[in-house]
Amino acid sequence: YLAGLATGDYGETEHLSERDRINETVMTSLRTAKGLRWSDLSGVGNARTVDSLRDAARRFIAVGMIIEDRQGLKIPSRYFLMSDHIIASLFVL
Repeated sequence: YLAGLATGDYGETEHLSERDRINETVMTSLRTAKGLRWSDLSGVGNARTVDSLRDAARRFIAVGMIIEDRQGLKIPSRYFLMSDHIIASLFVL
């Protein structure tokens, strides 16, 4: 990295597909106390993306593992240790 500063070569760039950008947004957002805001998806998805996430989240919402409000979804802190499983279940495949 330091050698690249002189030449402007800062390393590799990763180009993600739309699906991967959606999944990255879901994963990183739901790992925070703030959770996933529907507005977080505005640059990476569309209305179908939100509908698909809501459908996938229903079973977790029903048992309290995800909380949905008008702004989006979040995982209550008591389920943070299970968040990898919850988040993986929401991924767009």
